[in-house]
Amino acid sequence: MYALIGLAGMAWAMRQSLKTFKRLTPILLLASLLLLLLVLVPGVGVKINNARRWLRLFGVSFQPAELAKLAVILFLASYFARRQDRLDSFLDGFVPPLFLTGLVAGLIILQPNFGTATILLIAAGLIFYAGGARVGHLVLTGAAAVPILLVLMLRSPHAWTRLMAMVDPGRVSAKATYQLDQSIFALGPGGWIGRGLGKSMQKLFFLPEPHTDFIFAIMGRRSLRGAMGVVVLFAVFLWRGTRTAVRVGDPYGSYLAIGSPG
Repeated sequence: MYALIGLAGMAWAMRQSLKTFKRLTPILLLASLLLLLLVLVPGVGVKINNARRWLRLFGVSFQPAELAKLAVILFLASYFARRQDRLDSFLDGFVPPLFLTGLVAGLIILQPNFGTATILLIAAGLIFYAGGARVGHLVLTGAAAVPILLVLMLRSPHAWTRLMAMVDPGRVSAKATYQLDQSIFALGPGGWIGRGLGKSMQKLFFLPEPHTDFIFAIMGRRSLRGAMGVVVLFAVFLWRGTRTAVRVGDPYGSYLAIGSPG
C-alpha cells in the first residue's frame, strides 16, 4: 500500500512544473507546522518506543517530520531564488530562513527525533551555502547549534541512550543495544550469494524493528550483492541530484536538487 502511494505521488510530481511546487510551498509549510504540533498532543500523536512521531489517519500511519523536510527544502529553494540580493545582510537575509528552519527542527526534536532533525539541518545548510549565504554566518550558526543539540540530547534519556548505543555500547544496557546487535548478526551470515528471498530468519522477531531503516540488515542477510546494490543506488541518487543542480540553469530548480538527497 505504501509503495503504491509513493509511486502515485511520484507519477503526479513528474508531470508538474516547478511553478506548481512554488505555489504549493506555503500550503505544505503551514500543514507541516500544524501536523508537527498535532503529533505532540497526547492521544493524537502515536507514541512508539518512547518517541511520539506518528499520526494515524484512515488506517495509514505517517511521520509529519518527513513532510516537514520536503516543505523546508521547498521553502528555502524559493527563498534563496527570490532574495539573492539580500543574503549579505544577517538580519534581513540570513535570519528569516534560519528562524523557520530552526522552528521546524525544534518541533521535530521535541518528539524526540534527533536523527531526522540533523538530516534536515544538514540539507538546509547545503542550500544556505549554495544560495550564497556568508560562510561566517554559517560557521557561527553551526558553532552555536552543536552545543545546543548536545545539551538537548543530554536532557533526553531516549536520545542519549541511542547515541551511546552506537558510540560506546559498553556504557548502556543490553536492551538498548539489542536492535543494533541483531542487525549486525543479520549481516554476518548473508555472504556473497545470501540465503535467498524470504529465507532471512532475523526478521522473525529476532530483529525487533526490521521494517525501519534496519531493513538494510535484512537485505544483507539475503546477500552481500543486494546490500551493495542499495549503497550503489543511493550513490547514483546523490550523483544525479548533484548533476541536476549543476545543469538545470534555474536557481530554484538548482536549490531543490541540492536539497533533495536529504
